[in-house]
Amino acid sequence: MIMAWFIFNTNSDPTNPLSYTITSGIPSCNLGNNLCAIQTAEGSGNRPILDCSIREEILCALANETPSTNVRLKVL
Repeated sequence: MIMAWFIFNTNSDPTNPLSYTITSGIPSCNLGNNLCAIQTAEGSGNRPILDCSIREEILCALANETPSTNVRLKVL
């Protein structure tokens, strides 16, 4: 499985793979409390696979306002 970084399209549903755009390299995100990007397995159509582990990591990062290994946050 290929891991990739995906930029979150602000004001979208973070549980919908269509809310993300694949990017090359690690995205530059400033520290904040809003979702910026995630790193997860790449599925069909260059969309992220949003399994239980990445969903949980997204929720924890947002709840704690702290980025993690696979979740980057930003200031809007």
